Amino acid sequence: LLSAPAAQILNETHLNALELLRNGGFEEPIIDELSQEFQLDQQIIPGWEFTHRSVRLVNHTRLLAGEGFQSLLLPCSATESSAIRQEFPLGVGGPVHLSLKLAASKAMDGEIEVFLDDVMVKAIRISEFWKPEEIALTDQMKWRFVDLPDIQLAPGEHALGIRVREFQPR
Repeated sequence: LLSAPAAQILNETHLNALELLRNGGFEEPIIDELSQEFQLDQQIIPGWEFTHRSVRLVNHTRLLAGEGFQSLLLPCSATESSAIRQEFPLGVGGPVHLSLKLAASKAMDGEIEVFLDDVMVKAIRISEFWKPEEIALTDQMKWRFVDLPDIQLAPGEHALGIRVREFQPR
């Protein structure tokens, strides 16, 4: 699950938050159900494109996922990865700070890969979300904040991508 990717632009000595991503917290479309599946031909999550046959928007009003109340589930298997991507304009160049809130299930292992302008900037091993003593618990999601190193970007068009791929079922 991915909740509220945040992008900020850093100015000289202070931090100015600048919303670079459209619908960065998956707040649109608002769903009333606990979750809703969208097929590949239903690219209706504003700002985002996805590449798998489906994604699932999850409403966490009862679970309180984080800043936002919705997140996006990117399904994957040993033979298929799943990805989302968003292009965004940057009027003034400078260092950009990205932080993501991710969740992963211990029922599978793989990687969550973060790309900026089609270059991988971070790979997070899903098994690293869990402590050994937590492995015996029933399956659940574990949320984790991930801050990426500041990245220098020139003015112009850029793209953020996130891909989930499974190594093998446990």
